[in-house]
Amino acid sequence: MRKAKDAKDAKEAIEAMVILIKAISKTVYEIAYAFHLVFKLVFVRASKKTFIGSNGDMRFEFRKTAAGVVEILKKLFVRRMRTPAFGNIAGNGKRCSAHLGDKSISFFFRKTGCLSVNAVDQQFSLFPNNKILERLCHNFIIASLASVAFLASVAFPPNSFGKELGGGAGDIWTFGAGARSLGLGNASIVMAEDATAGYWNPARLSYLERMNFNFLHAGLFEGATYDYAGWAYPMLSAGTVGLSVVRLGIGAVEQRDDNNNLVGDYSFMSQGLGLSYGNRFGSSFSFGASGKYLTRSLPGASSSLASLDMAMDYQAFKHGEIGLVLRDVLFTGVGTEDELPLNVVLGASYGLFEGALKVSSQFEQVGAVTRVGLEYGLGPAALRLGMGGTNAASGGLGMRYGNVQLDYAMMMHELGNSSRFSVGVWLGGSKVRERKSLSQGYLDHSQEAYRAGRFLEAARLMDKSLATNPTDQVVGVRRSRAEKVIGWLRLTTEEMKKPSEDAPSELKRKYTYMLRGLSDYIEANLDGAILLMRQAMAEDPGDEITRRIFETMVEESGRAEEKTKPLLPPRVNIIAKLQEADRFFRQGRFEMATKACEDAIKLDPNNALAYERLGSSYFALGIRDKAFEMWKKSLEINPDNKALSEFLHRFQ
Repeated sequence: MRKAKDAKDAKEAIEAMVILIKAISKTVYEIAYAFHLVFKLVFVRASKKTFIGSNGDMRFEFRKTAAGVVEILKKLFVRRMRTPAFGNIAGNGKRCSAHLGDKSISFFFRKTGCLSVNAVDQQFSLFPNNKILERLCHNFIIASLASVAFLASVAFPPNSFGKELGGGAGDIWTFGAGARSLGLGNASIVMAEDATAGYWNPARLSYLERMNFNFLHAGLFEGATYDYAGWAYPMLSAGTVGLSVVRLGIGAVEQRDDNNNLVGDYSFMSQGLGLSYGNRFGSSFSFGASGKYLTRSLPGASSSLASLDMAMDYQAFKHGEIGLVLRDVLFTGVGTEDELPLNVVLGASYGLFEGALKVSSQFEQVGAVTRVGLEYGLGPAALRLGMGGTNAASGGLGMRYGNVQLDYAMMMHELGNSSRFSVGVWLGGSKVRERKSLSQGYLDHSQEAYRAGRFLEAARLMDKSLATNPTDQVVGVRRSRAEKVIGWLRLTTEEMKKPSEDAPSELKRKYTYMLRGLSDYIEANLDGAILLMRQAMAEDPGDEITRRIFETMVEESGRAEEKTKPLLPPRVNIIAKLQEADRFFRQGRFEMATKACEDAIKLDPNNALAYERLGSSYFALGIRDKAFEMWKKSLEINPDNKALSEFLHRFQ
């Protein structure tokens, strides 16, 4: 008995601890996020209105005035602390919600000269369900772990993270690219967002929308210099290409003979050229590769090395990514016996506060190097901290002005501190918009093709659309459904056959219903597809292909009762749908009436009465624009409907 009681007490203690951790996590996260909103409201340069949050489809804008931040903080926190930890905020003032993904955090304001809430008088609950709280706790825990890792890197000696490569054959490719990356402690394989992606992780080149140049010049110790130049160009339909050039030079080094007599000086030069490519496959995966060529020269000697890098980037969820880079998978050398070891680099990043605070970490196999970076972005500005390798710490600032990005990094070494500056320039228009436009053009042509029964042609056009814009999920869904249709019809080289002019009217109607049903299926309208395929089956009950397609659609929908419904002639089915719509309308079930009218229109797109009743249903639901559109469509089909014409004229 005592053991059972002890086990029960232990369980209750654990549950209480979990509840406490959740409450603390929620409170800390909310306070941090509120500060972020205040910073965004006060410091971000904007017009008279600054958008700082939303809830669902609603956007909230706050009007900035000259009053101080103290009053804002008072409204944000003083009133909040009087509310229960998991309750609703109550009061007589204005209220709104900030939006973080699908998590709503309520804030309570009074209308003052300091802060004026624009068109917000809604009631939202604080944490409407436990899943939201769980996600907030999850976010807080991730941020906490990243912070612990960062603090640990400060507390322990730098060598506890492992040693960076020093003096190795390919170490020029570890010096860094861009001051932003250096400010993050080079924890950049999932953070690079410009031409430097070709240097760090070529898979991330696929995320670039515009052409970018990036330049860095650094004066190193004892007169050595390091230069980096990068270029990236997103192509219209074949990913993004990039070029990286690095140079390390050491000049005026004293040269002495065996007796230590000065005989002059010499210089050392190491130069590298990298050609990169990255492309997206689907909405989440990106792959890339870089070919690198390195030359080294000393007086009377020179050598060269060539190697290949492979990379992958996966967007696991919103503001969260995982990256993998295999450096020097293959290599070859001329004039040297040096070898380049395979270096596996794994990294991850997570964004808090709508992605404003980014936490990045990565691990490098060679040298067992761990890196951690933090970046807080606010409008065009960014603050960065980093740790890893032989650098005790690093930090930096960034500023974006129009098409120019300026970055600064300070790096702390055993030999002292050093600074780095880089500049990035964005040129040209957005290739993403061009890709979407081109992809939409292919999709529109494919729609014309499959609605005309040319399913093989439609599939080829969808392939072109996906190649142009792999992230378009609509095209992906339609392409997979078109593949199913092609399999159902057993199409290989010839398209679906259209009945001849002298074919029986039943076969012509079956073809029409079947074609429209398959088109609806491709467009993910399963209800309409089943309705039309049943009507096609009613025209020719003995056609096994039509029956098999109908039954497959019904199984996919999970509505087995569709198989038992009677097969009615088109006219009888349309009349039944219109009567059903009339009955639902009189019962006040306007949404059901709308559905019945839409079914009737599916069966007969030129039925004036169906459009008229659909307009009445929309009007009853308060959707007046659609109501008038349907009524006008009805009059186009039947201009003799004087009652409807007079009603529209009188109402307008």
